[in-house]
Amino acid sequence: MKKKWIQISSLAACAALLCTPLSACGSGGGNSVDLDPNKETILISVYGGGFGSNWAVDMLNEYNKTLTGKYQFGKIQDNTDDIATINQKLNSGISQADIYFTDDCALTDLVRGNKLLDLSPVWNATPDASSPQRALSEKFVFAEQLSQIASDGQGARYAMPYTMGVSGIVYDRDLFVSSGWLISDTSTANGLSEGADKTEGTYDDGLPATLAEWETLLQKIKSANMMPYVLMGTIGGAGTEHVMESVWAQYEGMESYMTSFDYEGKMYFPSTGTTETITPQTGYKVYSSSEGRDKGIDVIAEYILRDGFVLEKSKDLSHTEAEQEFLFSHNTGNVRVAMTAQGCWWENEARPAFDSDAKRNGARWGYGKRNFGLMPIPQIENQHESSNGKSFYAVNTYGTVFAVKSADTEKNQAILDFLTYFASNKGLNSFTKSVGTMPGYRFEIEDDVYEGLTYFGKDYYQVLNSSSVEVVAPTLFKYASRINYAPMNPPARDDVKSGTRTYTSAYQAFKNGISFDSVKSTLKSTWNETNWSALYREVFGS
Repeated sequence: MKKKWIQISSLAACAALLCTPLSACGSGGGNSVDLDPNKETILISVYGGGFGSNWAVDMLNEYNKTLTGKYQFGKIQDNTDDIATINQKLNSGISQADIYFTDDCALTDLVRGNKLLDLSPVWNATPDASSPQRALSEKFVFAEQLSQIASDGQGARYAMPYTMGVSGIVYDRDLFVSSGWLISDTSTANGLSEGADKTEGTYDDGLPATLAEWETLLQKIKSANMMPYVLMGTIGGAGTEHVMESVWAQYEGMESYMTSFDYEGKMYFPSTGTTETITPQTGYKVYSSSEGRDKGIDVIAEYILRDGFVLEKSKDLSHTEAEQEFLFSHNTGNVRVAMTAQGCWWENEARPAFDSDAKRNGARWGYGKRNFGLMPIPQIENQHESSNGKSFYAVNTYGTVFAVKSADTEKNQAILDFLTYFASNKGLNSFTKSVGTMPGYRFEIEDDVYEGLTYFGKDYYQVLNSSSVEVVAPTLFKYASRINYAPMNPPARDDVKSGTRTYTSAYQAFKNGISFDSVKSTLKSTWNETNWSALYREVFGS
């Protein structure tokens, strides 16, 4: 069977467990895994979020059928504990599960706790018949950074990827087509402009390739008495933070963008076309001097958060409520909304909303019937030349998997075998078929799985499969930073983490009527040479 490649530059004993109910987020729910009362059960915990956890029930039911030993696998009720809480419980002798699928990668303290199982055998395993020489770790997205934060420095690897929440601007392609908003070009086969990548027949055809074209699109939406955006205004930066990160990386270029996490390298200044070498000793300059962060704030201020561009009720909406407003806006009496800021999981998370819409208004409004896509950031004047023709997207969370070490070597091996299965092509295709989107791996997607994806799922696949796409993962990059997380008691983590204040401040400024210029000036003054020098001495001892 032909396969496609994803290419990118995440119970008997169960009643006694202290389980945390799933919050109002995501699909999937309770434990309906078929279990053999004569076998011992290894428990997995899934932070489903928008990706849900139905995939785990499906996978475990299939996987358990293949087992002949004394162990089987079951799933506890969906768990919303973050890694810090899991770590605290493990240190207190509370282990709710044996394997944790989480939406976070804050692994430093957990790794130091010496309670986790070394997953190096999974990293090194070669279970895929189609690629018998390829280790599973070669399929991990951002494997280098994960290796840094999940390692004990002695060769052990205590975590592997789970989900990867690539995020950006989701647009209603059906609405764009019916309204004539896609940019036409009679010289192409499909009659649409080639987009920023200058390639016909790709994910960005007909979409704005310049900021001027983006402005034209927005004015067309307003002229049609529709609303450009609805946002999840009660959630952090309402999704605009991911757009800001994408602009930042695109404007400065990847090397320069990474100085805001590594605090070393060449920072690029688009206004002058010059660079400056940043070292850990002068890391404060990624705050005081960066032009990419300012440009990111300017872009979301001008092209998303401008007065009249965001549905007013957005300020009070959760993520699922924003999805409902977006989907239901076609109903008579509502203001039609063209776009929202969400991630690759959003359709799976919004399945109940799709079902509700289909029941009220007909099957054509149901899950998989409507056509949505991910709109890239247009090209920006003076951006780094390495960004030309490329589209940038940011990851909101990079989920990881880890397991609790047991004194029973047979149990440990069973855990390793299951995680090897999860990361195999068969396991990853099972996940994708259930969720409708891909986790944080490069893998061969089967034809029948691909054909079962929604329009948005296929568009997202194409985005990830494009050589013209760059993905940045600030929520992962920060943990690989020596200054942020190297010391035993890392100082001022949130303050040091480049962009943290931007995430909430830029959107909160819009929400509360504060000027964006004041946000930028506050960020620039967060660190100066004096207080950064004190931080440097605390981290490095000199």
